[in-house]
Amino acid sequence: MRIKLLLLIGGISCCIFAAVEFRLWSQGTSQPETITLADLGSSDSLSNIHFEITDFTVNDDYIVEQDEKSDKVRKGWFLLEIPANDPLDPLKSNPTERPVIAQISGDEDHMGEVLRSNQLRGVITSIGSGLDKDVKQKLAASLQKGSLDDAIKFEVDRSFPSLIWVIPLFLGGIFLILAFLYLTFIRQSA
Repeated sequence: MRIKLLLLIGGISCCIFAAVEFRLWSQGTSQPETITLADLGSSDSLSNIHFEITDFTVNDDYIVEQDEKSDKVRKGWFLLEIPANDPLDPLKSNPTERPVIAQISGDEDHMGEVLRSNQLRGVITSIGSGLDKDVKQKLAASLQKGSLDDAIKFEVDRSFPSLIWVIPLFLGGIFLILAFLYLTFIRQSA
């Protein structure tokens, strides 16, 4: 009984994950498009989800997720803003029309290294959803403009999906579901 349940859960999980990755693959290109944060944050429709973002700064308010056992940082969410280029206040920044939130996975050193760079490469994984409720509440306090309901979630360093492994993953999921069906209905009736 446990094996059948594992086959079903594994098959459905593989198919769902493959479907999500296929959706991302179908909405972008393997080569990232270079775009300024101002352009990304003001666009209502995007023809690509694979970007290299330039001309940005990071809001002082951010959220990190720590491992419960080791207290090491695992992931962070950072609100990106447009540099104001004010000679009197070089740290001043302006919000984008639509909030752009960079999600970075890794330890604190990696996050610092990524945020000090002058460009972020990654994939937009969701628009208006995909943020945990706690993350939304904490980031909402630092918003000057827009709503997190329209926010663009950008996963930094996320590789663009490849059909080379999406298709086998989907087929593997179908195989597991068929194995479950065989063991549950066909083999049982024989």
